Amino acid sequence: MASNSIQQQKELKIFNNQFVVLKKLSSGSFGVVFQGEDKKTGEQIALKIEKEESDEAKSLDRESQILQRLQGIKGIPKLHWSGSEGPYNIMVIQLLGRDLAYYAKHLKRFQLKTLIMLAEQMITILEQCHLKSIVHRDMKPENVLVGRDHNEIFLVDFGISKVFKDANGNHVPFRDGKPFIGTTRYASIGAHKGFELGRGDDLESLGYMLVFLYKGSLPWQNLQNVSDKEKTKVVGKMKMQILIEELCKDMPNEFSKYFEYVKKLQFKQTPDYEYLKQLMRKCASDNKIELDYKYEWALLERKSSDQSQHNSQRNIKKDSSHNDPNKKQTKNNISTQSKLKPEIDSEKVSKSKSPAKNTKRQSLIPEMQSQNQSQSSQFDFLRPPDPYAKARAIIQRSQERHKSVSSLAPSQYSQVNTVQSSIAGNYQASHIDMFATDSQQQQQQETTEKKQDMIQAQNFGFQPLESNDTIAMLIGEDEEGPCFQYQELLEKQVQAQFKEILRNGNKNRRNR
Repeated sequence: MASNSIQQQKELKIFNNQFVVLKKLSSGSFGVVFQGEDKKTGEQIALKIEKEESDEAKSLDRESQILQRLQGIKGIPKLHWSGSEGPYNIMVIQLLGRDLAYYAKHLKRFQLKTLIMLAEQMITILEQCHLKSIVHRDMKPENVLVGRDHNEIFLVDFGISKVFKDANGNHVPFRDGKPFIGTTRYASIGAHKGFELGRGDDLESLGYMLVFLYKGSLPWQNLQNVSDKEKTKVVGKMKMQILIEELCKDMPNEFSKYFEYVKKLQFKQTPDYEYLKQLMRKCASDNKIELDYKYEWALLERKSSDQSQHNSQRNIKKDSSHNDPNKKQTKNNISTQSKLKPEIDSEKVSKSKSPAKNTKRQSLIPEMQSQNQSQSSQFDFLRPPDPYAKARAIIQRSQERHKSVSSLAPSQYSQVNTVQSSIAGNYQASHIDMFATDSQQQQQQETTEKKQDMIQAQNFGFQPLESNDTIAMLIGEDEEGPCFQYQELLEKQVQAQFKEILRNGNKNRRNR
């Protein structure tokens, strides 16, 4: 069976006898995206490929039909070709750059100038899509890509988009009781209520996206003790209850006015896009910002390109130095000179060294300080003095296991479960023994305190978790990503399992 799939991959290197597949860019439940080349023009293209019998293939059909309808709009990728070959549906579009989620991660927060230019361009793109009777229904940073020249942005992923007017220009009727659609973090209030989505919902989602890009987060991110099933409901309630002034705190007043307007839009009402763009221009004028549409990520990409060129040049120099006999001779001369140094130099060095006792003591704590420093940033609740170092060492090992697990392919998780569980048990048992007391009476008292601490921890939602539970959660991926899920569970696990140990260590220190 594996040989058949390999054979299919070999046969599917060229589509429509024109588009050559070069390398994979990304993959997911939607299918696979490849970078390729148009044989006729030499232009670089992107190929989105899905299996024909899958539900996602129907989504790809819908997306290609909508893209065909939107062709010619600035900020919509060019559709080169779509069709099916063998068991696959294929859509070939213009090759673009990175998405805004990537730049949000690296830049942390967008500058106001970037935000205003981005907002004005996105409002214009949505306006043109709405004029073609298309609502996007999934506005988020991952669906906004930067052009190859870094100064133009594109709206992509129309897989769940919808036509809201029929051939006669009649608007679809309002309906409720619809399933939630979109991305929880950026979805409109109407999406959370189960309403049919319209043009105002696209603009509201764009508003949440702009707040996220400017502030670096939204109030409903990183919810604790909320299951994936409850998240959509809880986030929707938070969006309904939050005041616009609170949502747009520390942002120019024009963004509050933006939300005030889009939230009042009726389902069939045509938005005043020009008014919204004027708000952005006024914001730029008040803050003396020139809208030159030179985005800050262009500088980031330039630095990245310069760094890669510098590294390649340095590698070339290294290779040439290895082959240079003169440099080898120079190194030999230096080593010879160092051997001829007087013995008094070696005596100075020996005097400057610390005594054997200090050396031994330092060797006993070789990495603990660096471990403690790295832990303090990731686990704020673990900032104790020396008695806590052993517990932190346990956490450090847990993080190292996390890195090795998170780098595995999904098919390899099952192979890790048993090993991961036994390793965790061994670490815990060996290090807990170090904190054990000699007195049996003290042990009984500590057992009672431990139970009380565990009950208190459970009341706060810090349930002790097995390693298998952690890995199972790692497999499940939502908008926050698998690494976040593991880290959140790891913190709860550490809080529940080591709280009483650290407390006893502190108590022993006070008794001394």
